[in-house]
Amino acid sequence: GGYGGGGYGGGGYGGGGYGGGGYGGGGSSYYQSIQRAYEIVDIIKYTIRPETWYDEGGEGEIYPFGADKLIVSQTPEVHEEIGRFLEQIVKGLGNQVAIETRFLVVDENWLEDIGLDVSLNHLTLGSKWTPLQFGLGVVEATKPIATSISNSLTARNAANPAMSFNLAYGTPLDDLQVSFMIKATQMHANSSMLTAPKLMVMSSETGSLYINKETYYKSNSELTTDTVTGGTGLAYSVSYWDHENDTINTGIQMDITPTITADKKYVLLNIFTSLDDILGFGTETTTAFTANGTQVSDSYELPVTEQTQIQTRVSVPDQGTVMLGGLTLAAENDIEAGVPVLAKIPILGRIFSNRSGVKDKQILLILVKPTIVLKEELEADAVAALQD
Repeated sequence: GGYGGGGYGGGGYGGGGYGGGGYGGGGSSYYQSIQRAYEIVDIIKYTIRPETWYDEGGEGEIYPFGADKLIVSQTPEVHEEIGRFLEQIVKGLGNQVAIETRFLVVDENWLEDIGLDVSLNHLTLGSKWTPLQFGLGVVEATKPIATSISNSLTARNAANPAMSFNLAYGTPLDDLQVSFMIKATQMHANSSMLTAPKLMVMSSETGSLYINKETYYKSNSELTTDTVTGGTGLAYSVSYWDHENDTINTGIQMDITPTITADKKYVLLNIFTSLDDILGFGTETTTAFTANGTQVSDSYELPVTEQTQIQTRVSVPDQGTVMLGGLTLAAENDIEAGVPVLAKIPILGRIFSNRSGVKDKQILLILVKPTIVLKEELEADAVAALQD
């Protein structure tokens, strides 16, 4: 035997690990390369003449030397087997996978608010009766309420109705004064957002993609009181709100490890993806007392976030598209208000009632398309280009 040195393709076997996800975890730093070197050592001991190694009672030994070399003490036959094993690893290092992703968010929002409000402002029944007044108020009672889905159409969107008019009968001197208010609004909104990042990754390596937006917000508020000495030498207390600011990251994060199969027709994808979004802001109020006992308060807004995560392992044909996952959110708010009994009268009941409705739907789709880029094909294309 004797010692032999063997390089193994610039620092590593795989990156997503042995067998498409067992060992290791991607990246190209020095320490990760050292970790892969030890993984290579373990694989060689377990697969090439296991009984000949020192750990199993034999005389053979193998150690990593730096991040890209091995020191081996073994028989010539084992040296040849290790050499062939490393050659197979090096052959696979040049193959790459082009990853195309699609994050598609589709929103569909609908609002309807139709109603009639009748008010009897003055009705004289006789000289011994006080004038009669009443109002239904059903229009205000059925203002549309937003759902929990983002971009919901609310009463703020319907503040200026598509159609409205007021009709009044009578003057202040008449025995009868009646006013009618009709309001009608119907809204429909569709929106879609497509994010399509692309990434080129070595086979069995891990690629990471981040598309983030950083949002600053006031996260806390605390009343602070300090003692200040004025020009006259008198001390007095000053209270102020001390604010804490924070940041939140929203956007897309994806870690993907593609592994090309032996027949080079399929790609095994080990994927983790996360989509973070801000749905809105909620108001937080802090109350405190000053030095003289006065109660004061401060309000600030905190973000309401939504996170969608998918982790999976799938097999996809070359240039095929796979839907990793989908999420459909649907919500509906219907409000109806009216005068008891009168609101149930056919046809006439519409005068004494009002209704509104809000419907929202959101669909999230995550699509991935891998394309195998073989080293041999790239070399052939390069040679053909030179010949032309």
